[in-house]
Amino acid sequence: MARVDWISWKTEPKEIINPDKIVEELVELFSNYHVYMNSVVSENIQYEVKKGALDYNSINILGESPANHKAEEIINRIQNIRLMMDQFKKDIYLNALEQKKIEKEQLIECIEEKLREEELKKDNIIALSNRIQDDNSYITKKEVEDIIEIEIDRINRLKERLELAKSI
Repeated sequence: MARVDWISWKTEPKEIINPDKIVEELVELFSNYHVYMNSVVSENIQYEVKKGALDYNSINILGESPANHKAEEIINRIQNIRLMMDQFKKDIYLNALEQKKIEKEQLIECIEEKLREEELKKDNIIALSNRIQDDNSYITKKEVEDIIEIEIDRINRLKERLELAKSI
């Protein structure tokens, strides 16, 4: 799986791929098929093979029962389809797990990069604050301290976002 271009530090963890939800949706999609294949096709054909018109003794030509052979072949194909569907769900789940890992790592990287940027901004503002003279008419030390507090708040929110991203 590959990186995605839509993930940024603003991405919400719930936007990351959810393998369980994907499999849940597949199970729901496949359930109608399973109901049909189990009740209508498989059970009816199996009944006919065991006790009905498709058993080995019915329509027996020279010791062979073509109808019985075809019915058995159909039952085997239905079972193979079921096995393939189960494997399909497993493969999709494993691929989705891998993609989730990639997306999670990418989200963490984006948040960490943004955190580094904000830390650098804070350090620059602190450096500016240390150079401001008390008689500065453009900006006061208090205004710069307020900006530093805002920046610290941003950094703390990013740290929380990072912890949340690591927990998915």
